[in-house]
Amino acid sequence: MTVEPTMPRTRCRRSFAIASLLALSALGSCLAERETTLMRSARVREARALQDERDRLVRQVAVLQQTHADATRQLAAADAQAIESAAELRAVRADLQFRLQQLVQAEQDLAAAEARAKQIEAQLVPLRALEATLQQQEAQRAAAQQKLVALQQEVAAAEAAAQQGEAELSPRLLAAKARLASVQKATQALAAAEAALAEALATLAPPPAQAPPAQK
Repeated sequence: MTVEPTMPRTRCRRSFAIASLLALSALGSCLAERETTLMRSARVREARALQDERDRLVRQVAVLQQTHADATRQLAAADAQAIESAAELRAVRADLQFRLQQLVQAEQDLAAAEARAKQIEAQLVPLRALEATLQQQEAQRAAAQQKLVALQQEVAAAEAAAQQGEAELSPRLLAAKARLASVQKATQALAAAEAALAEALATLAPPPAQAPPAQK
């Protein structure tokens, strides 16, 4: 029976074990280094992503701030415009109120003028009747005046004829003088009637219409 040597075999095992350990150690180092590189790359990507997100948020905040500033300016301008418009509206309302008061006053003045016109028209009715009477009496006075002139001419002719024959024309002269006296009395009566009519017209004449108050 043959006995195999044990020492070389043991050495081979030890060498293999050491080589295996070295290989495992190198592999572990490689794996650890690769894991560290991947983690570093991941953290870099994450940091870049966070930076990009931060930049985006900063830009968004800047846009929002600008929008807020623009909106604030627009709101201030709108408030100023609203105040100005309110002032203009108050001025327009005041002017309209003033014009309305003037219109009401004008309507009242017009109504008063119309009432006064009706009153004057009513007062003119008897005046017109008196005017017609006066015209009639004026026509009568003119006729009497013409008759008086004719009688005066007749008297003058009679007086001229009297120089030729006073005794013959005396009755005619006396009759003409009597008729002349009658006409003169009628003329005086007509003058008195005219004076009475003039006085009546002055009494019944309406007072002068007052001018409407001036609008301020």
